[in-house]
Amino acid sequence: MIPTLTRTAVLVVAVAAAAVVLGLAVTSPTLLLGGQLVLAVVALAYLAALPRAHLVRRERLEFAWRLPPLVAGVVTPGVPFKVRCRMRNWTSMTLHHARIDVFASPGLGLRLEPGSSISARSGEKVDFEIEATALAAGRHFLHGLTLLMTDRFGLIQMHLYFPSTLSLSAFPRPAAGRRMPGHPLTGSPLDRTGRHFLNLHGSGTELKEIRQHRSGDPFRSIDWKATARTGRLMVRQMESEIQATHVIILDGSATMRPGAPGKRKLDYGVEAACAYARLALGRNDRVALVAFDSRVLVHVPPGEGWTHWLRITEALIGLFDRVDEDLTDMTDVELVEAVAAHLRQQEGITLPHLHGGVWPFDVDTMVKQIRGILGKPRPKDRELATNSQLAELRRYCRARGLPIPYRGGTSHGEKAKGLSAALATIGASRQRVHSLLLISDLEGIGAWDQVERGLRMAGTTRRPLLVIVPFAPHFAHPASEPLTEQVRALLEIEERRRLEAARRRLSRHAGRLVVAAPQDMPALLYARAATRGQ
Repeated sequence: MIPTLTRTAVLVVAVAAAAVVLGLAVTSPTLLLGGQLVLAVVALAYLAALPRAHLVRRERLEFAWRLPPLVAGVVTPGVPFKVRCRMRNWTSMTLHHARIDVFASPGLGLRLEPGSSISARSGEKVDFEIEATALAAGRHFLHGLTLLMTDRFGLIQMHLYFPSTLSLSAFPRPAAGRRMPGHPLTGSPLDRTGRHFLNLHGSGTELKEIRQHRSGDPFRSIDWKATARTGRLMVRQMESEIQATHVIILDGSATMRPGAPGKRKLDYGVEAACAYARLALGRNDRVALVAFDSRVLVHVPPGEGWTHWLRITEALIGLFDRVDEDLTDMTDVELVEAVAAHLRQQEGITLPHLHGGVWPFDVDTMVKQIRGILGKPRPKDRELATNSQLAELRRYCRARGLPIPYRGGTSHGEKAKGLSAALATIGASRQRVHSLLLISDLEGIGAWDQVERGLRMAGTTRRPLLVIVPFAPHFAHPASEPLTEQVRALLEIEERRRLEAARRRLSRHAGRLVVAAPQDMPALLYARAATRGQ
């Protein structure tokens, strides 16, 4: 913490220096003496601030913050919550109107009153609150807080930084509904009782009705007593409760990620997938999740219960902090420099800069420090990069919320390859699947023949297939100029043509395509799709 000049002091020094130069030029003793006097005052103020900086480093200020008990590290996007902070002044000096500034993840909105500051006498503790709002689902971090202390004249300032590793998870907004798209297939295995009813002729666990015989009813379903009583051929209509299995396929590629946090197509896709899982698991059904880009990113096998719902939710919010080498856009040198700067700022670990080597810093030392902080890596962590050392650096970025930009796009056919791999994962499963939900903008697929082969392997013609498409024009920023509005209208026409072609392709596999906008509630979309499918 080294004292620096404030903007006011810089302006005063510039004016004083100009006065000295002008005084020498015009041989004016008044200007010369006045400028020198002002420069001397600023220099004395700076010298007086040096002992204060040493005092703060030696006697220290303490800062701590925590989340309220009701939050417990889990928040809902769009719902404000309070972060409680406490500052204790252990120094022998008084803290006067120190300005507060907070550093957090981009997906975390913070609200501070303009000019927020704190004052604390020696030995005094000060409690205050910061209002925060998660803008989107995912893992968010409060990286640290800065105090800007100035002297009484506003000439010298000192920045004091308090690093933090406080993190929280923003779960997608839970959605509820009464309907599920599609119906289970007759003859499905009875894993356990669920809330779906199958109408069976002459067999089952519950009697639904006794009705008149129709063509195609099996002989064993005839109710002879009712037939003798009515004089007409009557059959027993039975029903049985089954447990259905649903698979959610979510597109996590680059085309789903542009936009501000909370307004991206991927944000809507995560919300829709979480809502569908909650609906299905609430009916005692089984749910599986597969997320893809150019390859399968996440695969959660079928499961049941609220514990499985939490497992699916954790996998969904993990899509926002991918640090894999093949999915992100950061060179190895930039990665090493970013991690070194974060270690110095947050952990207080300074690494010597190397000259003439492959890396700007000693990567071996960095890996040792990271393992001392995070512990030993898991086997899956080694898959983050081809180089084991760089994989450790990427693991540190994920654990500490150091953002790595996602790649800008995918080459032609890469998304089709990833979607086909996701469908192949479903086809290779021995579990009988009753319905499929695909959430994707269907942008950049290109190789539809490859996708159709995957759909046939997954057996979509024998089970309901629902495709939710976040419509790109609805997720774009509103146009501010007439020319921009015209371009947007043309792009919307082209987008609708592309979706119509995709609709014709999917109709060959008994698929229904539903276009979604940010304001559409996922549960209502599913209910509408179920009504149309009947």
